[in-house]
Amino acid sequence: MSLPKFESEELLRQVLAKLFMRMPEISEVQILHGQMEYGKDIVFWTKGALGEPVACACVVKNSRVSGSVGKAGGLRAVFDQIEQALDTPFLDQYGQEQRIHHVYVISPEVITQAAIASLQGKLASRAGQVVFVPGEKLFDLLRTYWMDFFVDEFTQLEESLRLLEEEGQKDDLREVAANYGLKPPDDFERTIYVLRSLHLEVGRWDVSFLRTPVPEFKTDGDEEDLEPALQFLKALRRNLPHLHRWRLIDADHFSSANRDDGVEALASEIGSFVGEVERALRSRRSSVEQLAGKADRLRPRIFLAVSPMRAAARTSSEIGDLESASLEDFRSQSAQMAQCLTDCLSSAPYAMLDRVGVAGLGTQESQVRESRQSWMILGPAGYGKTSFCRWNALIDTERYRSRASEVFPVFIPLNVLARRAFSNYRDAFLKGIGRSALLPEGPTVDGGKGMSVRLYLDGLDEVSSLETRRQICAAARDAHENGLQVILTARDYVRMPELAWLPKLQLSLLDRESQRDLAFRVLGSEAECGRFFEQLNSTAALRDLFGVPLLARLILLTYKETREVPENRSGLYRTFADLLAGGWDFAKRVARDSQFSRREKKNVLCRLARTAQETRVRHFKVDLVKEAVQRSAGVFSDDEVEQICVELVRDGLLAHSANVLYFPHLSFQEFFCASYFMGMPAQAVDPSYLELSRRSDSKPGNSSVSMALREYLKGDDWWREVLAFYIGLSESPEEMAEWLVKSIAGNDRGDRLLRDFVDAFPRYDLAASFPTLRHHSVLR
Repeated sequence: MSLPKFESEELLRQVLAKLFMRMPEISEVQILHGQMEYGKDIVFWTKGALGEPVACACVVKNSRVSGSVGKAGGLRAVFDQIEQALDTPFLDQYGQEQRIHHVYVISPEVITQAAIASLQGKLASRAGQVVFVPGEKLFDLLRTYWMDFFVDEFTQLEESLRLLEEEGQKDDLREVAANYGLKPPDDFERTIYVLRSLHLEVGRWDVSFLRTPVPEFKTDGDEEDLEPALQFLKALRRNLPHLHRWRLIDADHFSSANRDDGVEALASEIGSFVGEVERALRSRRSSVEQLAGKADRLRPRIFLAVSPMRAAARTSSEIGDLESASLEDFRSQSAQMAQCLTDCLSSAPYAMLDRVGVAGLGTQESQVRESRQSWMILGPAGYGKTSFCRWNALIDTERYRSRASEVFPVFIPLNVLARRAFSNYRDAFLKGIGRSALLPEGPTVDGGKGMSVRLYLDGLDEVSSLETRRQICAAARDAHENGLQVILTARDYVRMPELAWLPKLQLSLLDRESQRDLAFRVLGSEAECGRFFEQLNSTAALRDLFGVPLLARLILLTYKETREVPENRSGLYRTFADLLAGGWDFAKRVARDSQFSRREKKNVLCRLARTAQETRVRHFKVDLVKEAVQRSAGVFSDDEVEQICVELVRDGLLAHSANVLYFPHLSFQEFFCASYFMGMPAQAVDPSYLELSRRSDSKPGNSSVSMALREYLKGDDWWREVLAFYIGLSESPEEMAEWLVKSIAGNDRGDRLLRDFVDAFPRYDLAASFPTLRHHSVLR
């Protein structure tokens, strides 16, 4: 079994001095460590066989005493200290010179037999004067003469565990539920936690340009065939610094000794080549032979430069071909290369390769918990990253206290590190535990057996400063390399080259089994669960949203109190949009730096969604966001537009891939477009947002929504879900019903919109207001 290490040699000397004071027959203990120690870290007196006083000294080493002569903790240093201790007298408390009779070489770690044998050979003339005390013997002495040492040490650890339990019992959902008039039971967060599934997800890419990065020039070629290749080269040139940071560009073969200069030189060469080709195509003065010659010289250089990307793309395809995998497959070099490529291309400033699919592998939470490896856990807002950390830390606490496990959990909400300085991983993550000698400092021996520390570092996305994030990443890697296990969580937009070393898993949506388990925990009976799911299944959109843990809990709390699921999905989307825009952070007491209010962001999203729907696009560039910002809030600088994009991606309301943005799901684009038509930008429950003014055309039947309705009734399903959301957002079922019945008269496609109305307002008696519909199939 491995032995715990002391934080420092100074701490070890203090512990030894206190131990000797507790041992019988030992007196006058002194710590002499310093310039005048002459090999003697500690001295004390004991009694010989006939009771005579005997002076003893200790050579204290807080490291492994090996057979290496050259190392500071090796034979040479130990031998020199022993010689000095025995040859040089010391002054006692009366100022008298005293000679040492026995030297104890003490280390909390193993003292190898090779080291002992070698030292005994060197000290043959000192036979019987040198005694070796390895870690096992030292801790036997502590258990025998100072049992309170372990009590004192565990007091420090117990305090840490107590604080962790308090953190684990926090119920962030309680604040959210209170805002919506719901009352969760005591210990709600802990009692309803269900085990989660996780998965590895990597993109699959079109690598045709990586195989032939420079086009071939043929006399009978079509100029239009060159355009895609030239666009790729332009994107590659602009992305080279980004690829270099992710180590996905191979600059070793460049002539420059400086890799950065080599990357810059290649970018310049690509730019010159593309410029010459474009000028030649415009003027038609350069011959095909001249261009072909330059292309042939450049092609092998670029081919070598993009070789890491080509290899990573190949491994992405291989992962997709696996039918099953063990947890180790998630940590393989190929899996990490594929993850790195996905993160790099998704965060690149310019689009370069087309994604042609997604490859993934799945695993279970229990497997991750039993692993002693480090992981990064990703997920959008509301997917339960904090609950995952708290729940597993509480399990670790219980198992540690019951001696079922030697894993000691430490839970750190990372947003607290944004407010204080730290210089290393101990300052950052272990400072609250104190100077405990029982915590490991470096990698544990015996294959990782024995006590180990598991760091739950929750919410890297909650640290707004990029520089602080990088410091946390460096501290986490340092902790990992020093034998601590790291579980780091963040929202899924956090992509940093400083995290490329850490294998990533994404929290999955709740599967059907987990959903039923969650419902049973909240509702308490199978019969009640059956009634709940019968209502839930009647609205497909609500059924899909029930896979998001946060929304699933809110839906269940609503049902538990009212015995009905939320009245319509429009209201649920409105709630979710409010939570994403800052309500969830408010409930969790997370203070992100933000230049824009929830109201401003939702106004921008409504205008952006309307434009995206009208131009029929799913992906758009920053220019479209800028247009939406200017229309909704006046004149903004380019930097401010970029900042609001950053905040919307951070909130999870927009997603980002290379140089394009998009709503994370088409339904969000449709919802915000409907909100624009309704004139109520995702109105929040918070009273400060109830002052949102309506536009003059917000009454059902305004020109914008009428255009969408006409297109739909003609057979265009692009507007189908927008109209369904629009109906559900109405605060006046009477007005909505009157407009809808009048507008769809005689059109069969209107029946689906009537069904949407009935789903949105189940309590409204449509037949009573419109007797002509009494026998309509929708109302039967």
